[in-house]
Amino acid sequence: MEEQVEGGPGSWSTETDAQALPLAITSTDFIVSLVITNNALGYLKGVTTSLQAQAKDVDEVSREVNCVKAALQDVRNNMDDHYTE
Repeated sequence: MEEQVEGGPGSWSTETDAQALPLAITSTDFIVSLVITNNALGYLKGVTTSLQAQAKDVDEVSREVNCVKAALQDVRNNMDDHYTE
């Protein structure tokens, strides 16, 4: 294992981290990833809440999961239509 020594080549200062963070979170890649992840989690919220219910019919949950899968597949197939805003 590589040992990191304070001030050595593998260490970062708090100031360096603080300066790099705004650059990282304002990059196009980060913002696009965040938007896509947020949208995907929006589809899953209803199913995850439904799956946590104590008395839930397995067939009903299966239908809900299939609906979410179909919706996400539609997003994948028509990505340009969903993200042209």
